[in-house]
Amino acid sequence: MVKDNLTSKISADMACCNDLLESLYSLGHMDVEVFYSLDQGKWKSVDEIALMLEKEASTVYRALQKLIINGLAIRNMKTIKTGGYFYEYALAPVTAIEKLIRERIDCMKNGMEKLLVDLVQEIEARSP
Repeated sequence: MVKDNLTSKISADMACCNDLLESLYSLGHMDVEVFYSLDQGKWKSVDEIALMLEKEASTVYRALQKLIINGLAIRNMKTIKTGGYFYEYALAPVTAIEKLIRERIDCMKNGMEKLLVDLVQEIEARSP
């Protein structure tokens, strides 16, 4: 079975927020699960998230790295009094997430419009 793409889901009014995140950022289902496990301003460790989602910590860590790279999550280093440190994670501010997604959508729209111009030029060049 062919997986529906975002365009066909939007056209059929069947797209959801998960589809947006998966399509715009090439996130997998697990990455989106981790995204929704995070809160704004409430820091969680990898182990807390892994326990909550019943997933391996290494799997959660990989998902968090993707979210951080894409600006959807933030990381905070905590120092342990007896020595060492660990990281805690939270959702990026909603205003930052909205801005990033709007920029990504605008970029995609501009790219598609340029491709349309190129296609029209190619078709016209083949016409006698």
